[in-house]
Amino acid sequence: MLPTFSPFYEYVNTATTEIHYYPLNKEKDRFTCDIDRLLINCNVNSINNIAVINPNNPDGSLNDKVTMKIS
Repeated sequence: MLPTFSPFYEYVNTATTEIHYYPLNKEKDRFTCDIDRLLINCNVNSINNIAVINPNNPDGSLNDKVTMKIS
């Protein structure tokens, strides 16, 4: 079970879209996302679109635009 809101992955057309999960670990990183590691993972797996649940579930943490490298 994923600790997020299920509609974000339940309604994806899996015939045309491949889902790659980027797990966050409670014990290791307290559900925080290492953006540089995420971008490397996207590059390695040829991912060109991502959905980031913000605020994060289950802990409600936020990633700001600077952290997410969004202008």
